[in-house]
Amino acid sequence: MKENNLNTYMGAFLGTLVLVGTGLGFYFFAGNKVVGEISKYRISYYHYTMPSGLVSKDVSMLPPAESVPVLMYHGVTYKEDNENTSLENFINTMELLKKEGYETISVQEFDLFRKGKSTLPKKPILITFDDGRKDSYYTTDSVFEKLGYKATLFLASGPVYTGNTFYLNNSELAVLRDSGRWEIQAHGRHSHDHIQISENSNDEFGRFLSSKMYIVPERRLETDDEFLNRIKKDYEEGDEDVEAINGSKPKYFAIPLNDYGEFPVSNYPESIALNNEIVKNRYELAFIQSNDTDAVSKIISTPYNFQKGNPYKIRRLEVKNLSAQEIINILDYTKPGSIEYVLDGVALSRIPDAHLSGTMTHEQEGFDLTADEVGLNGLFVVGEEFWKDYSVYSLFTNFGTRSVSVVGRYKDEKNYVMCGKDIHGFFIRELVDGKIISRGENLSRSNPIEEKFTITLSFDGQYATCASNKKNIFSEIYITQREGFAGMKIWDDVKNANIVINDFKIWE
Repeated sequence: MKENNLNTYMGAFLGTLVLVGTGLGFYFFAGNKVVGEISKYRISYYHYTMPSGLVSKDVSMLPPAESVPVLMYHGVTYKEDNENTSLENFINTMELLKKEGYETISVQEFDLFRKGKSTLPKKPILITFDDGRKDSYYTTDSVFEKLGYKATLFLASGPVYTGNTFYLNNSELAVLRDSGRWEIQAHGRHSHDHIQISENSNDEFGRFLSSKMYIVPERRLETDDEFLNRIKKDYEEGDEDVEAINGSKPKYFAIPLNDYGEFPVSNYPESIALNNEIVKNRYELAFIQSNDTDAVSKIISTPYNFQKGNPYKIRRLEVKNLSAQEIINILDYTKPGSIEYVLDGVALSRIPDAHLSGTMTHEQEGFDLTADEVGLNGLFVVGEEFWKDYSVYSLFTNFGTRSVSVVGRYKDEKNYVMCGKDIHGFFIRELVDGKIISRGENLSRSNPIEEKFTITLSFDGQYATCASNKKNIFSEIYITQREGFAGMKIWDDVKNANIVINDFKIWE
């Protein structure tokens, strides 16, 4: 590959700090203090030469694609750092995707597929960039051009109007638009700003769309109406900025910072519902993140997206400096197909924190699951939110825990199905919006203090069947949950609930 120099000219305030290769977090969120000190930022256009031996696999015999994976980038930098993607890594990834037969599509093409108005290539992939940084375009465009690839830029338009030269200006955005390789969509205007949320300006700052702002002259927080009007205005102005470039209103939106109030820094939990309502009223698709932003190799959910999936939870894999082969490996092991899962040491390491309550460790006898406190659940779930018809099997040793169950079609902590055994006998229950609904009780079987046995929970359409030690306890029980993860749940009000899982697997 041919390398061009990437030059950065900084104001005296930044001293020896090299901006190219540094994280977006420092530059974007630092606000006016840093922006005002930057005298000039310049980056040269990288000219890419495609290797002569680069040939794509023949994928013509593959079945029609039914889902699309999405990659998410911020900056592609000449120097490697922890927050962005190095130019070398980016090129290696694009070349490997090309070799593997992947063909890029736009968000609009994905939307048409979702609506049943078009078909997908055999191996589609969607490549997205957030924010509108110069190093989203200048270092990547030639690569896309030579490989015949395309990308979507979600524009956070605020920096365009503050003279922040780290970001693309309107003239540059017009070049992207006219290239035919880039699609520009919405990401808010000031949506990434940090705001004061308490009287003490030294306290932690909140995020623009998910926290109430502290009004310093009046020594108070915003009212509910003031918060709502402020964030509505940001959506409206961000859309107007994109419309001024495209000539049409944006239809697609990337959730800023993957946060609408779920994170601890928010002082206004109601912001989650308010933002969701605005997004659903303004856009046809919204994009979230499928992996942990601080540990990008840790996958929370598949980056593949289906025709009938939730249009406001289109999942993306944030790349940062995952290697080309790591990305291919993730795309391979998260690829939808027949459901087949076995809990082992590697699988345990991939369970995200959000899918585990209590502690779970790999021991010689199996997997030790322990609740953190008396009266709290120990729980883990695995798989995907779109799993429907499957069986989940567990062989475990119970050390006197009062309630042990296998769970399935787990949507969230308030919606799932569980079949298990407590001090009264076997049960099959369903949680619907947090309300426990008994679907069956079998009180004829006692629960010894310590025992080793199996539970198998199977789903077929609207019905669930539960067996223990190869004998059906409940057959074809009607349930309302339609899809979701699978796992186990334990509980005890006398001691910390604890079991050892000797075997755990799921199949279709």
